[in-house]
Amino acid sequence: MIPPPNCVDQKDPFMKSVFVIVSILLVPGLSVRAATEQENAFIEKYKTALETKDTATLQSCLYTTSADPMIVGFYRMMQSNGVGDKVSKIDLVDLTPDEVKKATMPQDGPGGKVCLNLEPTKKLVIVIEKKDERQLDQYHGEFHCRESSSSWW
Repeated sequence: MIPPPNCVDQKDPFMKSVFVIVSILLVPGLSVRAATEQENAFIEKYKTALETKDTATLQSCLYTTSADPMIVGFYRMMQSNGVGDKVSKIDLVDLTPDEVKKATMPQDGPGGKVCLNLEPTKKLVIVIEKKDERQLDQYHGEFHCRESSSSWW
């Protein structure tokens, strides 16, 4: 029997090797693209919530499981800085190993030492510029983030 054109002979070791190599190269690229799409969706969600004063959506981005209520209140206050203003830049940036080490070390809190519940992998960098006729004010904020259970926190 003659195989149809464009059909790969399953017994051809060269074609099997080519298929394996192509698969190895494509699969990681697809997973990176999926991660980037999730990151972009999170960034757009956060930016829209910030610009439209949607505090409920902003607060849904906080990981509050087992968190001290006083610390959650502090982060909610920090999130509200710039609410309703135009975001000039927003991006998720990889943390350096030193930043991860610093973020995971116990910090002084209102009731003693506290640690982040999730080890961060990125930081959300936000720049907001407000202009009036006399001056330009700029707010620059950074928040630690991590993906967990298909959500960004």
